[in-house]
Amino acid sequence: MNNYMWLLIVFGLCGGGYYEYTNLQTQASADRQVLKLELQGKIDQLEKEKQALEASNQKLTQAQEESKTQMAFLAAQADAAQKALEMATKSPASGANSGIGGLSSPGSTPATAATSSNNLGTIATLDGKTFPNSELLKVDPNGITIKCTSGITKVGFFALPPELQKRFGFDPKNGAALTDAQIEQYEAQRKAAAGK
Repeated sequence: MNNYMWLLIVFGLCGGGYYEYTNLQTQASADRQVLKLELQGKIDQLEKEKQALEASNQKLTQAQEESKTQMAFLAAQADAAQKALEMATKSPASGANSGIGGLSSPGSTPATAATSSNNLGTIATLDGKTFPNSELLKVDPNGITIKCTSGITKVGFFALPPELQKRFGFDPKNGAALTDAQIEQYEAQRKAAAGK
């Protein structure tokens, strides 16, 4: 009887230990699951923050590009104003009649300006490129072909400074290419100015 009691006590202790071990394992598994969920939540939050930063960086890059274009536009305007001032200082009478750098004045038509000269002077485009000693070679539906110090190149109407866009009848708001009739008219004027 005494041995039987001891055996029951030993079994009871073993069963209690096993029960405690099982409870500890279950608790550890639950803790791991909670920790895993918390870590996954933090990873998701960091991914969202990363995407927000990338979008912000993209907006900043776009704003920088727009600022560069605006700076190039302002530089072209300043250059045109400087040339107008120099022309007005040298010969006020001829400067008033011919416009800035041989371009049409606000009251004149493109035909008058084009027949006066194919020399376009220095062109500072809106994307920051400069073409010194430019001479008009051809008018195309979407731009002009010029000969300059660096060679022959084509410049699209969107890149031209506003005074040249106006001279060739291009409106950047509607962005339409020139018609065949307009091209023929400008080509005839160019050839007349070149004496061909």
